[in-house]
Amino acid sequence: MAKLGQGVAAMPKWMVEHELKSGSLTQILEQYKTVKLPMYMVYKDSEYQPQRIRAFIDFISNYFS
Repeated sequence: MAKLGQGVAAMPKWMVEHELKSGSLTQILEQYKTVKLPMYMVYKDSEYQPQRIRAFIDFISNYFS
């Protein structure tokens, strides 16, 4: 709805960076401090872990660190 000009959204900035840069979304209420919430990745840790899963875990960990 926010992208259609019909609402307000509270989103992490990394999720809407493209829209903010293109102008399809406008940041409002900038005077308020944002709160960083923790993010967790849950996966089954086992002796055998496919390489694609390990690569994804490593990628996400590096991206958000």
